[in-house]
Amino acid sequence: SNEIKNATLENVRVRDAVITNQSSQVGGLAGIVQGSILKRISIENVTIKAGDTIGGLAGQFDGTLLENCLVTGNLEGTLRHQMGARVGGVTGWQGGGVLKNCVTKVEISAPARTGNGGIIGGPASGSAAIQNSVSLSTGANAGRIAGWDVLGGSSNVYELETSDSETNIHAGNDTLLFLVTEEQAGTDAFYTDTLGWSPEVWDFDGLTVGGTPALR
Repeated sequence: SNEIKNATLENVRVRDAVITNQSSQVGGLAGIVQGSILKRISIENVTIKAGDTIGGLAGQFDGTLLENCLVTGNLEGTLRHQMGARVGGVTGWQGGGVLKNCVTKVEISAPARTGNGGIIGGPASGSAAIQNSVSLSTGANAGRIAGWDVLGGSSNVYELETSDSETNIHAGNDTLLFLVTEEQAGTDAFYTDTLGWSPEVWDFDGLTVGGTPALR
């Protein structure tokens, strides 16, 4: 699979990519991202159908930092496995690093609920660091944010209240994870005030038609 290792990438935009195979570690930008810093990455209207460990951006992210990221599209994992197909809006498996200022609006499909999430699929245990981000993703066989209950190291992350995916919020993490309504997610203030995003980095003009912010 294609890998990005020990690199710094900024201002990358991928549009309308279609990837179909039966392999593992498949992503719209790379199969695996290792030890790298990625900023201002926009993956728009990506369509991926693969076996397992699938992400709109990376199949697996063992990176250092991903900051300011947009992913939209359709992601499907076909593998039937006790660990699930491991499909995530940004990455199928977050092995390390921090995801910060990310928004996903993907439809996730998989044979079973286990291991799939609107922002990340795995890890299956431990603690994943996601900050100031929002999942507007959908799909009945997914968690709204993550595939497992591993978000104790995350903060200020929002999931769409009307999503048909399963909530990741419970009494142990409800000071870290929150609900957002469709209406709130359509306002500039949600992104600039609640998430603390910069209008110099993000363009909010598309919100009025039920869209997502766009990277400038």
